[in-house]
Amino acid sequence: MLDSAFMPALAFELILPPLCSLFGALFVLILGAFTHNKHPKTLGFLSALSVIISCVFCFFLRNYDGETGFFDMVIFDSFSFLAQFLILLSALGFILLSISPKLPQSYKSGEFYALILSCVFGLQILVSSSHLVLILLGLEIASLCSYGLIALGGGRGNLEGAIKYFVFGAFSTGFFIFGVAFLYLDAASLDLREIFSVDSLSLPLAIGFICMLCGIGVKISMFPFHTWTPDAYEGANPLVAGFLSLAPKIGAFILAWSVFSRFLVLERTIAPQNSYISAIIFVLVVLSMTLPNLLALTQKDVKRMLAYSSITHASFLLAMIFVNSVQALEGFFLYWFMFVVANIGAFGMLWILRLDSPDCTLSRFVGLGRRAPKLACLFALFLLALIGIPPLSVFWGKMYVMQAAIDSDYVFLALIMALNSAIAAYYYLRVIVAMFLLSDSNSLDSQQESQTAEFDTSFMPLFVVSVCAIFVIISCVLAQKLLSFLEIFI
Repeated sequence: MLDSAFMPALAFELILPPLCSLFGALFVLILGAFTHNKHPKTLGFLSALSVIISCVFCFFLRNYDGETGFFDMVIFDSFSFLAQFLILLSALGFILLSISPKLPQSYKSGEFYALILSCVFGLQILVSSSHLVLILLGLEIASLCSYGLIALGGGRGNLEGAIKYFVFGAFSTGFFIFGVAFLYLDAASLDLREIFSVDSLSLPLAIGFICMLCGIGVKISMFPFHTWTPDAYEGANPLVAGFLSLAPKIGAFILAWSVFSRFLVLERTIAPQNSYISAIIFVLVVLSMTLPNLLALTQKDVKRMLAYSSITHASFLLAMIFVNSVQALEGFFLYWFMFVVANIGAFGMLWILRLDSPDCTLSRFVGLGRRAPKLACLFALFLLALIGIPPLSVFWGKMYVMQAAIDSDYVFLALIMALNSAIAAYYYLRVIVAMFLLSDSNSLDSQQESQTAEFDTSFMPLFVVSVCAIFVIISCVLAQKLLSFLEIFI
């Protein structure tokens, strides 16, 4: 017989959302093995169903504000709910995009969907815990699955990207474990709530901060640990690259907020005269926002360009961690919602345009507006949204995070954001100019028609990007409602 105190301490219902993802991963893996992966669409729909069920459980648990379970190692609060919802939304978008007859053979397997769902499971564990052992476990599950997803394509570029990501990931894990050790040395606890309930900034705590900064910095592609990102994106399939640009980044940024915001609060409360933590984070925000943006200007490969631009977008979120106010937290989640939908649409269009080969150069977009005007207009819409052109989705996220910085008296930071947004417009507009204003004199009409025939115009990918396009357009109406929704939870 189980002890009567065991089940309340376990609070099994709080871990139902990640368990849905885990069981879904095991089910599609076993089903794929028994059916010899002959029904990839079925595997895709079952994976999507698993994500939807996990999302439903999250909504049922949304009133469990601050409830703890799994022996106080798991906490379900508004922060965890919003993070899990964003992760599940990202996964659902790319799973549905993959339900296509033109999916490469190496991805028509239970392993592909099992890796995505296992990665989601690890991320859900990561964002639902304040215990460093469980956080490390979730982080490593998600990271190992990410390496596998990149390498699954089997090509040279896939393996090169996966190996580089793996090496940086091992570096990240080592520093993270060192950080955990120093934090434990200072507080004799592995729970973040207890670690930061101190009244002084000790040397072990300071060293722990530096180690954590390096460990988490790799995961969020923060300068100078960002160099793996363009290689991994270039080598990966657009579906995998798009998924990696969202779901793992969301989990890593939730971890960054949980750790760095506590350091900032501790410093600004106890030792405001010694603001070295704030200074370090501020410098890294500015460098992470500016240098990758400048590197994106020189890129001829569109996936590499989107990789560098995603680092710049991530820096806007890192800036909100630095500001660390209630308004900044609202801006953090608003930006994520707006960016997730626009990014699913952008990478979804790369997939529909069949740009999953190693050659994803700008020259392949030349004349696309004449060959496939509707698809070109859709892709242009998502690129304009990523620039932050009003009244499209990311514009509202950028405006709100800049306002949060100004309201907290960080006017210079808001100015840096505005300047980098202007720089980003150039390399996004290069793609739009290539599609609509340039013509390839070396291309014959027959070659153009054959290229158009290769586009993936199956129902599900077009449905996903159409839904994203509608959201991007009507975001001017939804932004205030989304903010009101966030204010309920924050």
